[in-house]
Amino acid sequence: MSKFLSLNWSDFLKGSLVALITALVTSITNMLDSGLFPKTKQEWISILVTSFTAWVSYLLKNLITNVNGEILKKD
Repeated sequence: MSKFLSLNWSDFLKGSLVALITALVTSITNMLDSGLFPKTKQEWISILVTSFTAWVSYLLKNLITNVNGEILKKD
């Protein structure tokens, strides 16, 4: 975990993993709801936007927490 108001490569890698998992869960959920695999460009863009949002959210969470996971507290 990175220090308060900083990010490291581990944060980016873990954030990418969260985004990948989010994309998979989103795709599976959409397939179960509609009974079809996402085919249109709009469906794929929706999955990518959801993944990007998860990635950015994870990085923002890590940016405002310290090495102990405390929010808005310096190390």
